[in-house]
Amino acid sequence: MFATSTTAPERARSWAYVIAQLALLILLATLPGGDTWSVPPSASALGDVARLAGLVLLAAGLVSLGRSLSPFPAPSQLAVLKTRGAYALVRHPIYSGLILLAAVWAATSGSLFTVTVASALALLLDHKARWEEQRLLRHFDGYADYAARVGRLVPLIGRLDLDSPPAGASADR
Repeated sequence: MFATSTTAPERARSWAYVIAQLALLILLATLPGGDTWSVPPSASALGDVARLAGLVLLAAGLVSLGRSLSPFPAPSQLAVLKTRGAYALVRHPIYSGLILLAAVWAATSGSLFTVTVASALALLLDHKARWEEQRLLRHFDGYADYAARVGRLVPLIGRLDLDSPPAGASADR
């Protein structure tokens, strides 16, 4: 489940990410629609296309991980670095798919509260991805090169700059 090298504080933080993510997803799925705005049919059709794209990205990420799949942001000892399929498009396709689905849900909900919850989920998943990447850099020798080529959550955006140390890293490695 967890990498054997994780510390008790890292495990606690991993659990906090998972619990917060689950709480926001449940809240998002159970919120009633609002009447702050309505969505025209053409925008609704565009939303359906974006929803399908989010589902495909999410499913492709889940299937690609196989036995490496875990809700926790620390790789297990059995984890294998995935760089093909959905992982050639973005480094975190599961998070990207969830964010896209939440954004479509929020945009078509007519509810400012739903937009707020979807935004909180997107921020949480971005933060979780950044924290996870610190562990992936330590766990996989090829992760830095992969991260320099592939965007974090959006294709080509959020690529790792190999010329500068990652945030929180000491300059004298």
